[in-house]
Amino acid sequence: MGTSCEGRGTSSQQAGNGDGAKDPPALYQLVLEWAVLNKPLPSQTADLPFPNRNLLQDRQTVRLSQSGLPRGVTLSLPDRDVQVLSEDELQKQAERSGRFPARRFGELVVSGDEVELELA
Repeated sequence: MGTSCEGRGTSSQQAGNGDGAKDPPALYQLVLEWAVLNKPLPSQTADLPFPNRNLLQDRQTVRLSQSGLPRGVTLSLPDRDVQVLSEDELQKQAERSGRFPARRFGELVVSGDEVELELA
């Protein structure tokens, strides 16, 4: 189903089972919910921990880099503010308020009936 290592979470799953696997915007939303809310991925049968989830889990604001996200993808989480920012905007916010966790999506890889998406 997926693996995780060194502060990165990678999710891979079978496509085409009616859970958004063939809809790229839905995939980004599913992975974000898994990483922050510990919501199981479709077809997930075992615990698949996201490394350093605690850095995101207790925050009211979740910051994501715009790089790696396709145009038009809108992400949201219940009871949280999800900010999608450019690298420059992330840098400016970090300079103003100090360090904070920001995540970025890797490339969406489709191979036959499987899809893989990394959130680092």
